[in-house]
Amino acid sequence: MRYSKGWLFTFPLLLLIIAEFCVFAYDLLNPDRDEFSFDKHKVDIVYRKVAVDPFTFEIPFHEYMDKIIDDVGKEVSSDLISDIYTTEKIIHPEKFANAEEDIEQGLVFGEFEYGNQTEEEVTVADEEDTLPVDENNKAKIVIVIDDMGISKVRTDEIMSLGGALTTSFLTYGNAKKETAEKALEKGFEVMLHVPMMPHVQASLAPVTLSSEMSDEELQEKFGEMLARYDGVKMLGINNHMGSKFTEDEHALSVIIKMLKDRNMYFLDSKTTPKSVGKKVTEEYGVPYIARDVFLDNENNYDYVMKQLLTAEQIALKKGYAIAIGHPREATVKALKAWIEHLDKEKFELIHMSELLKILNKV
Repeated sequence: MRYSKGWLFTFPLLLLIIAEFCVFAYDLLNPDRDEFSFDKHKVDIVYRKVAVDPFTFEIPFHEYMDKIIDDVGKEVSSDLISDIYTTEKIIHPEKFANAEEDIEQGLVFGEFEYGNQTEEEVTVADEEDTLPVDENNKAKIVIVIDDMGISKVRTDEIMSLGGALTTSFLTYGNAKKETAEKALEKGFEVMLHVPMMPHVQASLAPVTLSSEMSDEELQEKFGEMLARYDGVKMLGINNHMGSKFTEDEHALSVIIKMLKDRNMYFLDSKTTPKSVGKKVTEEYGVPYIARDVFLDNENNYDYVMKQLLTAEQIALKKGYAIAIGHPREATVKALKAWIEHLDKEKFELIHMSELLKILNKV
């Protein structure tokens, strides 16, 4: 048999390929465990510090958070310690279980001084301050909202309410002239809520009128408070705290004289039954009136509604009632419901200055 030269070269190459394939197949089916392994690598990851700017967001539990904020103590205007501080006589809602009975006894309870909740006895009204109430004359109710301007959110909530509310703006912090002007544009009456020295331990305003101040200092400080709202039609003032200051005849007279010069009235918040506000204002011919009810010694919807009904009963008895509240969650909700369902056949919600005109005090 004769083979070509090409076959002589191809045959050995073919044998070599078959041999290599056999070795490869053997290694594949029978790997050497001692030599088979994955490569190991060390990887260095660069550390990066990421800074996130502060931000605000709403959560589903906003009502719960609002309650916590309110309970800390009238938001910015008081601190935790003063809010915790209370006297032994704490107001309880059950004391208002029968508002009409309380009125017949001539008693109205309530004081609000930076978390100081005490039981206070105040006569309903002097005979000269009563209004006749008959079929043709509706009982008048004045709702004053103190502490306006400090919390933008709460202030805006109050200003979203309907009705002839009277708003009293504080003299520091976020309380500004522009916000008071906005309240006027929305049809609210505007007052100045003047910080005055209390008896109780409290977180005071940056400037609080004190009986320890000289006459000149009182004039200067009160003048600065008024100047904060220069150009705003503020018709009167009421005291923020002030249980000690409103008992001091001389110190209070310095402020009342300045009100006389500006034709402004004085609403006595009655944080003390020993207030000399009525006596001093009569001496200088300044319109005077005192509140009847505090609405929100407790930030509780049912409590506030009960106090509003108390105000109604007082109004039916003496012809009018003045209730003071604050920009708090429960107060906003209760007022909204109360204003919408107010019996307009029996009651009329009016501004403070309107009531003073009806009483022939201005």
